[in-house]
Amino acid sequence: MGNHEDAESGIKFEREYNQICGKMLQEEREKRGISREELARGILSKTALGHMETGRIGWTKLPGDTLMHRMGVGTDYFEVVASAEELDRWRRREDICLLLPARPGEAVGKLREYRHAYGKREPLEEQFLCKAEALLALLDWRRDGEEADAARLSDMARRAVCCTVPEGWERGMEDLWLAPSELEAVLLEAAARMGARVCTSKEGIYVQAPGRPAAIELVTAPYPGFPTDLQSVVLAVETKGRGVSRIRETIFENRFRIVEELRKMGASVELCSPREASVKGVETLRGADLVARELRGGAALVAAGLMAEGETFVEGCAYIYRGYENIGRDFRELGARVASV
Repeated sequence: MGNHEDAESGIKFEREYNQICGKMLQEEREKRGISREELARGILSKTALGHMETGRIGWTKLPGDTLMHRMGVGTDYFEVVASAEELDRWRRREDICLLLPARPGEAVGKLREYRHAYGKREPLEEQFLCKAEALLALLDWRRDGEEADAARLSDMARRAVCCTVPEGWERGMEDLWLAPSELEAVLLEAAARMGARVCTSKEGIYVQAPGRPAAIELVTAPYPGFPTDLQSVVLAVETKGRGVSRIRETIFENRFRIVEELRKMGASVELCSPREASVKGVETLRGADLVARELRGGAALVAAGLMAEGETFVEGCAYIYRGYENIGRDFRELGARVASV
C-alpha cells in the first residue's frame, strides 16, 4: 500500500512541477511579447511548446533551458525533475564531451552507443551528435596529417544546421560553410526577415540588401539568440525601414544611448521603456554632427551616416576603435567614403 501511495505522490508532484515550470515559461514569453512560433523555432514544434507551457508534457532540461536562455532568462534556479531516461541521455552526452579532445576513439564508440540506444531524438540533441561527429572527423584529419575533406566537412555542417533551422531553410544550403548556429540566428533569421538575400558558399557569405529594409520585431538574447552586440546596428538600419520596427533589449541596460543622436538625423525613434524602442522608418536621413558614447553604438552611428544624405561627422571614435580597429578601411572597401580626421 505504501509503495502505491508513494508512486501516486511522485506522479502528482511531477505533474504539478511541470505545470509550475510551464507557467513560468509562458509568463516570461508573454512578458517579452514573443510568440510561441518565434520562441519555438529550431527547438521544438509550436504545439509541443504549448503543451509544455500548460504542463501537458514533462519539463525536460535540454529544450527547457534553451528556451529560457533564448529569452535571456537564467536557469540556475531551476531544480529539474528529470526521468531516468533523460538523466541517462545527459550522462552519455557529458561522457562524449569529456572524451572528444583526449580519447576520440572512445568518443566514437559512445556516439554509436547513443544513436543505438535512443532512436528518437530532439532536434538540439541530434545537432549535438552531428557537431560531435564533425569534430571527430577534423581530429582524424589532424592526427593523420591529412588535409580536411572540404566536401565531407561541408556536408556534415549542413546536416547539423538542418537539425534546427526553420522548415524550408534546408533548401539551397548544399554549399554551407559557416558555423551553423551563427548562420541561422544572425543571418538566415534576422537578415532574411529584413528582406536581404543571403547566400553562402565555400568562398564566403554573399548578401544582397533591399532598397529599404523590412520592419521587424527583434529581441536580444544569449546565444543562440540574437546577439546584443548587433542590436544598435539593426536599430540604425531600421531607421530607414518600411514600417514600424520594435526592438527589445534583454541583456544590458543603456543600449539605446544612440537614439538621441539618430534623431538629429531625422530618425523617428521612440523609447517605449528603458529596454524597448519603436522605430518608424523614414525615407531619408540627413547628415549631422554626432557623438559616439560607446563602442557598439558608435559603429551604428557610422552605419547611419553612410545611409544619410550629406556629410556626417562622428566624434568619440576612440570608443569605436576599441572593437573596430579598421572600420573606415572596411567600409571603404565596400565603396563608402569614410575618412578619419
